[in-house]
Amino acid sequence: MAEVNDIQQRFQVELLKKSILSQILDGKAAERLGRIKVANPTFASQIENYLFTLYQTGKLNKQIDDITLRQLLEKLSDMQRNDIKIIRK
Repeated sequence: MAEVNDIQQRFQVELLKKSILSQILDGKAAERLGRIKVANPTFASQIENYLFTLYQTGKLNKQIDDITLRQLLEKLSDMQRNDIKIIRK
């Protein structure tokens, strides 16, 4: 019975996330996020969680357009890069 409640709770959280994302992203930004989700589901999930957190903390004061989303994507992808430099002597 605990599994059923857990599944229901996860489903409700996902519905809430989708509802909030549809409110905070304009059409083109939502479309871009959808394409990212197809190409890289893990990264898209991280973006969604980040946007959801910004919304919950009240740091979003306007709807995110495509340009703002691209800037956010660049920022997040730069943070994830692990540049390894090999110095030969």
